[in-house]
Amino acid sequence: MSAAMENYTVLARRYRPRGFDEVVGQKHIGDTLKNAMNENRVGHAYLFCGPRGVGKTSMARIFAKALNCKKGPTTQPCDACESCTLIQDGADQDVIEIDAASNRGVDDARALRDSARYAPLRSRFKIYIMDEAHMLTSESFNTLLKILEEPPAHLKFIFATTEAHKLPATIVSRCQRFDFNRITIAHIVERLQQVCEGEKLSIQTEILRRTAEAGRGSMRDAESLLDQLIAFKQDKNELDDINLMIGATSEDRLVRLFESVHEGRPNSVFDTMNEIFTRGVDATAMTDQSLEAVRGMMILKACGKDQKIVDMADGTRAALAKLQDRFSMDALLYFMQLIMESRRRLRDGLSPQMVLEVAFVKMSQIGQLVSLGDAVKAMKTGAVPAPAKRAPEPPPPMAVSAPAPVAASGSLESFVANWGIFVGGIRETQPVLAAVVEGCRPTAIDGTTIKVAVPEMFNNTFHRDKIKKLREMNLEAVTKKAFGAPFKAEFDFEAAPPAAPGKSVDTNQDPSIKKIVEKFQGIRIIETE
Repeated sequence: MSAAMENYTVLARRYRPRGFDEVVGQKHIGDTLKNAMNENRVGHAYLFCGPRGVGKTSMARIFAKALNCKKGPTTQPCDACESCTLIQDGADQDVIEIDAASNRGVDDARALRDSARYAPLRSRFKIYIMDEAHMLTSESFNTLLKILEEPPAHLKFIFATTEAHKLPATIVSRCQRFDFNRITIAHIVERLQQVCEGEKLSIQTEILRRTAEAGRGSMRDAESLLDQLIAFKQDKNELDDINLMIGATSEDRLVRLFESVHEGRPNSVFDTMNEIFTRGVDATAMTDQSLEAVRGMMILKACGKDQKIVDMADGTRAALAKLQDRFSMDALLYFMQLIMESRRRLRDGLSPQMVLEVAFVKMSQIGQLVSLGDAVKAMKTGAVPAPAKRAPEPPPPMAVSAPAPVAASGSLESFVANWGIFVGGIRETQPVLAAVVEGCRPTAIDGTTIKVAVPEMFNNTFHRDKIKKLREMNLEAVTKKAFGAPFKAEFDFEAAPPAAPGKSVDTNQDPSIKKIVEKFQGIRIIETE
């Protein structure tokens, strides 16, 4: 057993690409390099940029094999000669791989520059492959500038980096730049299936797809996860096994969490979140999952359910498509902000479960919120700002009783009793005016006219303007609904003199419009000339 353990090579190395066409998802780069060799246009310095685990170093080795192969330069290295074998294993003395993260100083750069001038020992070219090139210091880059610009005929440089923006422009301008793509989930799954066939294992496609998703576009990360998965249960794995390894939650629980948000049930949010964290979910992984889910819903809502911008399984696509119907785009943008803020707060050392619980409970209360734009619009137009709406649901059957026909009795008491219905009718279109009318009371009925007394505290310019607007309105439909017949309303101010022009009126202290002010979260409405 001990000898077997010593000889074991991880899947990511054992199934490393050996030819240009085997580098998954980077055909555009492989074709360009092959064409350059066919047309004798091979440059002296190359810059390979892209995310981790997408084949930068593998492509550099394949290119080195193609240049130094015994049958080369060739677009199809033999993989059998001494050069090809040593380069594939990273042991060739003429193909030097340097980790720039640990050899980043100016002295290291000087040593490289001096040794680069010497001819290769036995190969056609001396090739330097510098990984994580962005880690070199500015002085080191400056040391390499001259030899990069005018290298000996036998010298080739290949820089690989995940952060090309950190390289000086003087270096980038001396290289041919190639940008590697993040690998699609479909391509990763296809490669993982090939690995499983090579290992004589049978693992469900859905498990391989979840493994590929967890790799986040990195083939190496996905293969490392597969290695771990095989060590865990060989080929008897279940979908929850991969979720457990990466600290993520299952798709079903995540969907259930968003359903609780849609239904506005914080108690269900707490129950689901507790179930998720009880299973040992990693808070960061859970946050990333939530972000990806909201992003997926946003894209599906904006671009349609059949678009392919989001690289996801069909089952995941169907679940998110169903969820996105329940939320508006504004709601999804709000969710994104809350979850991103939660991810930042996780770094502060707070309780991970508490941070995410707060975020999702806030999300579940979106039905009670009013957007700032709607609130400002409502203040300008006098309309009631509507809270963010959830998915339309059929209203429960309700028996609506008609207002009592008070017009027949003509008694003042009956008009006073139904005054709230009259105020409610005005509130449907003019909430600010309704707040003024609510503080008034009918004092007499004169034929088809209701005489209404306006309290002394309303005897100011602000309220007089509102009453004037009421007088100009056609209130017959509202009065018919409230009192059973159309009436005119005549508003009379009491004998108090109007407020002096230019005097500020603090409506926060005015009980007649207190409710309206509260709707706008305590904004103080000051009226001045």
